[in-house]
Amino acid sequence: MSRERKDFLLLLVLAAVVRIPGLDTGLWFDEIQMGAELLGRSFRDLLTAYPSDNNHPGYTWLAWLSTHLFGGAPWVVRLPAYVAGVFSPFALYRFIRRVDQRETALTAAVLLAISSHAVMFSQNARGYSALLLLTILATDTYHKLVTENDRRAGFPYALKVGLATWFHTTAVFVALGHALVALPRCLRRKTYHPLAALVGAGFVSLLLHAPILRPMWQFFSAAETGRGDWDWTRPFWALQESLQSFGVPLWAVVPALAAGFFTFVLGLRHLARLDRPLPALLFLPPVLGGTFLVLAGRNLWPRFFFFATGFFLWASVTGIDALARMTARALGRAHLAPVLRRGALVLMGVILAWRLPAVWTLPKQDYVGALSAVRARAADGDLIGAAGLAVLPYQAYYDEKLPEITGRNISEIASHLAPKRSLWVLTTFPVFTESKDPELARWLSTHARLVARRRGLIGGGDILIYRVSSPPGR
Repeated sequence: MSRERKDFLLLLVLAAVVRIPGLDTGLWFDEIQMGAELLGRSFRDLLTAYPSDNNHPGYTWLAWLSTHLFGGAPWVVRLPAYVAGVFSPFALYRFIRRVDQRETALTAAVLLAISSHAVMFSQNARGYSALLLLTILATDTYHKLVTENDRRAGFPYALKVGLATWFHTTAVFVALGHALVALPRCLRRKTYHPLAALVGAGFVSLLLHAPILRPMWQFFSAAETGRGDWDWTRPFWALQESLQSFGVPLWAVVPALAAGFFTFVLGLRHLARLDRPLPALLFLPPVLGGTFLVLAGRNLWPRFFFFATGFFLWASVTGIDALARMTARALGRAHLAPVLRRGALVLMGVILAWRLPAVWTLPKQDYVGALSAVRARAADGDLIGAAGLAVLPYQAYYDEKLPEITGRNISEIASHLAPKRSLWVLTTFPVFTESKDPELARWLSTHARLVARRRGLIGGGDILIYRVSSPPGR
């Protein structure tokens, strides 16, 4: 058996095994919204449906097919994401192995396989893990197309990028970044097949999106779609959420950012030595995407940058190698470089994988546990309601007839409570409530008591349980 085949089996088995626990836990809001809006439709209706940007068309179609074949269990809805996540580490390995050392390729791929974030996205019925896989494959193909003048790579590249945009529209920044990198080289060498491949990618994307172009245009041209002066449109919020997801304490933020940035720069220098345009080919797409989202005032979720995770790991691994050699030389003990490198990589692996037990055991969002806890504590005559982003899951997915609580009706509902009775309010994603229904957020903070928080895996997605024991002023 060849070395590459052994590496393939190692990565495949490792990635497959660590992604199984937790695959069948309850769905979270985005998954529920997709199911409620799309998975119950007929083939004909689904073909032209685009009710919101929560529809990642390529993934929706695979999830629709999966549920029609195997039923509606959570693991079935997530099966396409799982498969894409399992094959992503080997795709990264193949790309790095072609232009860099095998040890670097295997290390970066193993880190991607065990990363708790990558595992979580492989258990998320959205298009992100497929986007990661297709971005790695497309970038590998385009690098070969540009550097090796391999004209046969044009059609596979067009197909991969076109499919990537079908799974998530942010893939257009992958194509745009590639175009900006390739254009100077094409003009200088008077060879235009890399640009022709990009045109082909646009054609494939247009063909795949043709049935939903009109509803997509109507959705994105709506005045308030994804726009506003909200927390989730600010770069600092995205950075804060990313650091919190790794469990970085506040006191360690600045040192962690400084060390990470320095290591990343060293990695970029190594990549540039391999091939000067390579750093831009890998990292210009997320820079372009983030810049566009900030300027457009649209949602700046950290997950929008997940497609570049493999490339960040590649740069980090090579940066750690360079940093270990620099440190060993500074100490006058060059022979310590391999030891320092292995120690730093083990530490990085621990940081990336430390949340795996939570990924395996925690629900994505504990809607069921929260409602059960309330019913166990509520007295006869108490009223239980849902607010904000808890309304759709309870009403459409769990078929619970909970009244919707908003800033417009909560005062009236509370004022009509019988004596010694309580109003229980289940809600989630408080940043959404504060932005979309500030009146409700203020009312809850003033008149209600937060009695419990049902922890979930999704950042900001804990189910909050509020209790109003008596109407204000009574």
